[in-house]
Amino acid sequence: MNSIFTISPYWTGSTWAFDAEEVGLLGEPFVSGADAILSAIVKRELALETEKGSQFELIFSAEGFPSYHACFERQETDIDYQDLDHGDRGWLCPATLKFFPNGHPEKLYIQVRAINK
Repeated sequence: MNSIFTISPYWTGSTWAFDAEEVGLLGEPFVSGADAILSAIVKRELALETEKGSQFELIFSAEGFPSYHACFERQETDIDYQDLDHGDRGWLCPATLKFFPNGHPEKLYIQVRAINK
């Protein structure tokens, strides 16, 4: 079964964070490389700079879907992932399990989309 999730990360001034009230997360930061990877992807795909108030939609799934921008593959540990196309590595925190309760997926596909204001 393919589940696609959408969150709206926002730049706090020092990192990307997101709220997902439906799973009990508020102000959840992206850390340990995930923040830098997101910055690179949104700059590459959306020409969006990381400045306070910047925001975008992040669509993600454990299964591939049309027009995804990056595919991350789990590495040595359950939480260490590498972008198969660009080589970037990052860590997914335990908050990921709020979306994937059966464990961290083998692959994580993501797409970023501009938010029209």
